[in-house]
Amino acid sequence: MLDVKSSCCHYVGKIKSLELWFHSAHHCAKGMSFAGDHELLYNEIYNNANELFDKTVEKMISITDCEDVACPIGIAASSADCLRKYTSPSNANPLNIAVSGCALIKDFIVEIENIHQCLKECNKLTLGTEDLLASTANDYEGYLYKMKQRIKGCIQ
Repeated sequence: MLDVKSSCCHYVGKIKSLELWFHSAHHCAKGMSFAGDHELLYNEIYNNANELFDKTVEKMISITDCEDVACPIGIAASSADCLRKYTSPSNANPLNIAVSGCALIKDFIVEIENIHQCLKECNKLTLGTEDLLASTANDYEGYLYKMKQRIKGCIQ
């Protein structure tokens, strides 16, 4: 049987990694695409991740009946593990920032599907949580489109 608590903790850490990475991308945006990247793209994503983090932690505490999913040490460790897989936005050129951000979002969409499947298989998927996950998938599929379009302008 799947470990629901571990899966929920991992998912929460993944959301925090999105927030941290895209907030850094927002600060490190540069070049000709600065205005759009800084305000319209990365700012939107990290603000969404921040709001999503709060909603998700509350849902996961309810689902697992365990506050470990809100432990800052666990969240920081899980997030750091995730972030090590991607190039940092700091000191990266605008294209590399966009490429790494695109990879992060692609992987996050897979994580949404994974947590959905885990909760479903363990009979822990509530209607509200399913709605939140579906809405999150919709949002991040939209961000993936924007990131791909951002990259397309740089790679021929």
